[in-house]
Amino acid sequence: MTREILSSAPAKVILCGEHAVVYGEPALVTAINLKAYCRLTETKTGKIEIVSKNLGKSMSYTLDSREEPSKNELYPILRSLLHILDKFDKRVSARIEISSEIPVSAGLGSSAAVPVACSAALYYLINGKLDREAIMEAAREAEKIIHGRPSGIDTMIATFGGVYAYRKFEEPIKIDVPKDFPKILVIDTGVKRSTGALVERVRKLKERYPKVIDPVIHAIGRLTIEAIYAIFDRDYERLGELLTLNHRLLSAIGVSHEQLDLIVKTAVENGALGAKLTGAGGGGCAIAICYEEHVEHVINALKAQGFKCFSVNVSEDGVTIEE
Repeated sequence: MTREILSSAPAKVILCGEHAVVYGEPALVTAINLKAYCRLTETKTGKIEIVSKNLGKSMSYTLDSREEPSKNELYPILRSLLHILDKFDKRVSARIEISSEIPVSAGLGSSAAVPVACSAALYYLINGKLDREAIMEAAREAEKIIHGRPSGIDTMIATFGGVYAYRKFEEPIKIDVPKDFPKILVIDTGVKRSTGALVERVRKLKERYPKVIDPVIHAIGRLTIEAIYAIFDRDYERLGELLTLNHRLLSAIGVSHEQLDLIVKTAVENGALGAKLTGAGGGGCAIAICYEEHVEHVINALKAQGFKCFSVNVSEDGVTIEE
């Protein structure tokens, strides 16, 4: 009997702390209710076949081949899958079909959610259960290829869901978000960019001007802690101010974009509590938080500027076997 498994993993937005998190500062991140899906079908072909509906791309790798597989856009996913097979010394052949609601290269964690969903499906096929730590470890093999020096935050949130305070080499701390938390708007600039290139840009700037950049990095980390306290206190006006300040600090280290700056200005001037880029910057997406009564006005103002804008919810679900 052919076995088929459907898995999913959520997108994420970084509320504050991006880039600084690479250097050991804390970040605040939440899973949102956009998902990447993986449909795994066990086969007898002796191959791992990967098909992405969104990208319109596919690749095939013969398991007993001694040749290095072709390195197209799906290669990082293959590396995550091979990591699991090597871990258990298995040679399971399967067809992997990927579909996703998450915009690509937009700062919403697509490059983590997809390998997390795929790794979960294969792990479940082999073991009949989920080990989230093992799945996260496998998915990080893909992230290393894509981003070079990933913080690990994207794979963590795609695996576990919810809202977390995250710092490298420390246990993530789950944050209970109050039910009256403001709405989160995601605004897409439509500008594609490379996370790895932007992380490298900050690294070079930090090496060149450490006495200038190090205090900015530390300020972003301190700001993140203040934002967590603002959530605990349900002081959303203060939280909004901190998010906007976070954007200004990120702009100072060269990772904003004129479209992101326009989004922040437009959102705040039209009733948002605060707004900022989310993810690597340089394009991609921004976020804004606002009270329910201001959502429509803020969205209309942003759409009038030509931006795609939608409201999302915090997702408590991490990686899931759907059926």
